[in-house]
Amino acid sequence: MFKRVIIVVILFFAITLAEAQFAPAAELEKIESRSPYSLTGYSAEDYSGITYIDGTRYAVVTDKKDGFYIFNISVSSTGSIASVSRGEYYGDGSWKNSEGIVYHPERNTVFIAIEGLNSLLEYNMNGSQTGNWLTIPNTLRNVDDGNQTFESLAYHQNTGLFWTTTESTLTIDGSHASNTNKIANLLRLQSFDESLQPKAQYAYKTDLPECTLSAVSVYAIGVAEMTALPDGRLLVLEREFAGGKFSVDLMDSFVKIKIYLVDPRHGTDISHVQDLRTIAANLFLQKTKLFELKTTLGASNLANYEGMCLGPKLGTGKYALLLINDAQSDDAFGVKGLLKEYILPLVISGIGDAYNAIPEISAAPLSAYPNPFGDVLYVAVPDGNQPIVSLTVTDLNGRILRQIHNPVPGTVTLDTGSWERGFYLLRTVAADGTALVQKVVKN
Repeated sequence: MFKRVIIVVILFFAITLAEAQFAPAAELEKIESRSPYSLTGYSAEDYSGITYIDGTRYAVVTDKKDGFYIFNISVSSTGSIASVSRGEYYGDGSWKNSEGIVYHPERNTVFIAIEGLNSLLEYNMNGSQTGNWLTIPNTLRNVDDGNQTFESLAYHQNTGLFWTTTESTLTIDGSHASNTNKIANLLRLQSFDESLQPKAQYAYKTDLPECTLSAVSVYAIGVAEMTALPDGRLLVLEREFAGGKFSVDLMDSFVKIKIYLVDPRHGTDISHVQDLRTIAANLFLQKTKLFELKTTLGASNLANYEGMCLGPKLGTGKYALLLINDAQSDDAFGVKGLLKEYILPLVISGIGDAYNAIPEISAAPLSAYPNPFGDVLYVAVPDGNQPIVSLTVTDLNGRILRQIHNPVPGTVTLDTGSWERGFYLLRTVAADGTALVQKVVKN
């Protein structure tokens, strides 16, 4: 009888662990498109970022001036746009390459990513600067092209984290992707906490360029925007924009966007890495494609979508997701009048307020003891050919309790007295990229 009980317990734990490991993390597998809404009746603008405030109110930036517009966008219960009106503009109107914007409900302010100035500045709702900014780590200041810096900005109050990344590869990490070199951009997704200070960095690799035009007048590829989800995951908007020359490939001009889902909570902080070309492939965040759209001049729907935000909740696990595009009104690239001016409504399904999926569990358990533990947890760090480069402990919602870079071989003592009772995940990453995860529990 006693043996049967043990076998049942072991089988139950194995099945539970397998279900946690292999079951879908959440049903966030679908983005549905609605008809684009044409912004007619207003002067052409270069809309580059959008953020939801409340009700029907959104703040929208352009990449030609300081400040922001207030839009009123009515979204139906099915996710379609019923009406749009552009309200007042708040700001001094001076030239600034404003690319991303997020609203912070508790501060009742917006933060704006300004490409070229390489800055993330806070603004009052009257358009004046507060004098606060997100502190940029030195690694993200190492740029050689002002038009390849901060194109994106994300924030969600559930996590209290801001996010940004550069549009293209930093100088320290290699060359910019292009239609000729056909390489991927290697990017650093940077988080910031509520104190506006930098936290962790995660490696992200874009798709390879797909442009096959024989003659190109304008070309851009990289990350145009990110959106933070309530559960700590991110949506990443990749964009490839190729304008053909008038006498050759003009009608084949295209913009292709892809929206990927990534989960930095189960990633590895690479803040200490000096060159992303040197890291193992599995240290880049895994990404899942949820949406893809190609617009072309030949199909009369060419739209340079580069702003994205969550809108109102539409039902259980469903939100509106709005994209806005840059019409290049100043004709800097010779495409004035060729790009549409749209807001594209999407519906994203499967978003929850918590995310309890467990990442991969190592076949060979780590040496963490005792397990269950009390006010102290010990972790044995081996001294082998592949040294441990990071040791991270998170709760099942992905919140980081402790993270140590390059721990010294031996025994690491973790003070767990303030931790709540429950399950935790201990993850180590070796120099060759091998990741091991062990589930531990505090009594």
